Amino acid sequence: MWPRAAIVDSGPGMIHLLLVDHPPAVRRTLRAYLSLEPEVAVVGEADDVPTALGLAQALQPDVVLLDAEMPDVDVRETVGLLRARSPASTVVILSLNPAALARTLGAGTVVLVGKHEGAAGLLAAALGGRR
Repeated sequence: MWPRAAIVDSGPGMIHLLLVDHPPAVRRTLRAYLSLEPEVAVVGEADDVPTALGLAQALQPDVVLLDAEMPDVDVRETVGLLRARSPASTVVILSLNPAALARTLGAGTVVLVGKHEGAAGLLAAALGGRR
C-alpha cells in the first residue's frame, strides 16, 4: 500500500497523472487500472486537498484526476487552487453523482467523467484524445 502521498518516476512521452481520491480502496483500484495502460504513469497520489496541492505544484502533472465527492471539499475551489499551482494540468473530475459533476462546471475543469462511464470513459479522459 502506498503512503498518503507518493511520487513515482516515469519516462518521457507518458501522461503523468496525479490521483486524488479519499477512499484508499478506490485509489488502489484506479491506480491498478491505470497502471495497465502503457501511456499513463500515476506519478502521485493524495487523499486530501493540501497534499494534492503540494504534489500538483511539485510534479506539474499532465492530468489531475480528482474525486468530486471528497469529504469536506469544495471542488470548485479546489479546481481553482490546482489550476493556480499547475496551470498546464488538465483537471479531470470523477463522480457517480451527475449533480456533483454539474457543480464543477465553470471552475476551470476541462473534463468531467461519470464513474458510471467506467474504465473506458476514465481512460479516454486521461489520454485526452492521444489515441
